[in-house]
Amino acid sequence: MIKVITIIGVVAVLLLLAITIDFLWWRSAHLASIKKQLKTVEVGGTTLSYTDIGLGEPILYIYGGGSGPDGVTHFQWLVDKGYRLISVNREGYLGRPLTDDVTFETQADDAAALLDALGIDKAHILGVSMGGPGAIFFADRYPHKSKSLILWSAISKTYVPNPDTADTPLARAVLQSPASVKDLISWSMARSARFFPASLMTEFLRTEADLSEEETKKIIHEELVVLGRKQELIEFIKSITPMSVRFEGMMYELELTEGEWYGPFRHPETPLLSAHSPVDTDVPIDHQTYVQQQRPDGVFVTVRAGGHFCWWGIEGDQVREATVAFLAEHAR
Repeated sequence: MIKVITIIGVVAVLLLLAITIDFLWWRSAHLASIKKQLKTVEVGGTTLSYTDIGLGEPILYIYGGGSGPDGVTHFQWLVDKGYRLISVNREGYLGRPLTDDVTFETQADDAAALLDALGIDKAHILGVSMGGPGAIFFADRYPHKSKSLILWSAISKTYVPNPDTADTPLARAVLQSPASVKDLISWSMARSARFFPASLMTEFLRTEADLSEEETKKIIHEELVVLGRKQELIEFIKSITPMSVRFEGMMYELELTEGEWYGPFRHPETPLLSAHSPVDTDVPIDHQTYVQQQRPDGVFVTVRAGGHFCWWGIEGDQVREATVAFLAEHAR
């Protein structure tokens, strides 16, 4: 009996050691990969870091909260369609210090300065989720630089996190844990994306969509098996981990969105497309309703799909197809 207990103890220690080594290796390698992806440019005494992939028509990608400019790899399918994706790092993300005077307007100014530095006179603007405000303010402040405005599951006015969504196991782990635990969760998500993608997607859909169990299983099967997008899931997880280097920016932006504000839509000459889901439990459908009230001339795509992930699954392909068609219609 003592021998058995000893063996179990040794195995447990070895397993813990293996997990620790793998975690430390993953975090170091992932941070090095992010650093390698980022390019830098000096603009008015400020160093802006950014990503730039692909060739052709430029798309300025304004990423969602808790993500980063490295999230452009999640849109490789647009690069494959012949587009160039550019994204600027925001304050509070990936080591960029957070200043007291950052606003969605100043974020738009950074993005405009980057386009100028890259010699790009005009780009399509794509804002996803928390990237919505930055995209909307960019199109408002720089209509001459905005070829079109595309919003996916985008925040467009005052936003307060859904308390039911914030109380899910995944959300609690992300929001309430210390930095070291956040990165352990990040490591777990990265490994799950590779080895248990269906389980990971299930947790995301439970947090971000009001779907039945059957609908959830259907979307996961479509995304991973029928459409074969496991690598896209892996790239998405890369873009939100390690959480510790993205959390400060996300939390500050949540404070910005909780104030009384409405996104300005004063330039009807800028073509607009908005995609949203009525079962989005993160950013409610009334954010798209507000956009539609301001810009009834826009193109509006409404699908159940994966809720906040309105581009997941076969139904979500309507969002991708509409976006590609919209980009082509308003190409140079």
